[in-house]
Amino acid sequence: MWTAVVAGLARLGVRFQDLGWDLESFCIGSRLLHTGAGMYDFEAQARAHVALAHPGFAPFPFVNPPILALEIAPIAALPHGVALSIVGGASLLALGIGAHIATRDVRSALWVTASYPALTALGQGQLVFFALLLYTLTYRDLAAGRFVRAGMIASLLVYKPQLLMVLPVAFVVSPVARRALVGLAAGLLLQLGVCLVFAREATLAYPSALLRFAAYAPRLTLSQSYTWRTFFELLLPTHPRIALVFGASATLATLALCILAMWRWRRDLGVLVAISMIATLLGAWHCNSYDWVLAALPAWLLMARAEVSRQVFSAYVAFASVLWFDVVDWQRAHWGFAVAPAVLIGTAFAVWLVSRAV
Repeated sequence: MWTAVVAGLARLGVRFQDLGWDLESFCIGSRLLHTGAGMYDFEAQARAHVALAHPGFAPFPFVNPPILALEIAPIAALPHGVALSIVGGASLLALGIGAHIATRDVRSALWVTASYPALTALGQGQLVFFALLLYTLTYRDLAAGRFVRAGMIASLLVYKPQLLMVLPVAFVVSPVARRALVGLAAGLLLQLGVCLVFAREATLAYPSALLRFAAYAPRLTLSQSYTWRTFFELLLPTHPRIALVFGASATLATLALCILAMWRWRRDLGVLVAISMIATLLGAWHCNSYDWVLAALPAWLLMARAEVSRQVFSAYVAFASVLWFDVVDWQRAHWGFAVAPAVLIGTAFAVWLVSRAV
């Protein structure tokens, strides 16, 4: 897959400098914060993208919390190519550390790097590998009984708030992990204090930025979102209201089923964290392809229990990899509608994996 991607980029004439557009958005947000130019001014962000003269980029508004702009300030000060190289190398290091913690074998990271989500994450300069490491460290501390520290580590995921959508529920339902809520609250309050001290105006402007982005988000191409909402919007392109109802219903049903599953296996921390990660992906309103790197954690924690044969897993990887590629345009051109397969494949495999593991 690496060979195919590199050959495809070479054929399109894509240079290394043309990669990492998401990282550039993060860095622009950080620079605007430090120059006092209005971090959540989408027009100012767009002008900054144009000034950097990367024609292959699709400017994406920076709408992460101010804490991310503060955290990546050292990277934002570097030239884009240098920053992308550092983030890419650090991402692979984070992946290797996470694999070693979860499986005691760093080679467990290798198959992740050959997945479509990982390739898109590296190509776009995304930070999802660090989120995977934070989730893995949280599980390690939960399993070791260091609950307050586990909660504080989990609080660092607030740089992308939707990653914290389900994990606190896992803390609540677990009779042993509820103390992690103390660490989570402490970590969130500490980060809020840092933001109020060093980025007060941006912190106060963050809620309104989210509302403005909500009006902007529907203009994103559907193929960028791997969710139930997208699935029904692609399936029913001429019935947007019906698609919205079906998408919202499927999302809520997924979250409800996952919460029930967490309650059933509330004493098994491995299964509990795995289900919370699956729910985070399948219950999201917007979830891009690179976010599915996080599915590595449930696989690391449950594959050994499920005793999946190499042949079964290889067949799944081959099938999923082919269908995960963007075939939306082809389907629309030939059928008039499209079926984004990622959610269906992820759901089926997750249910099967958890059922085998428990």
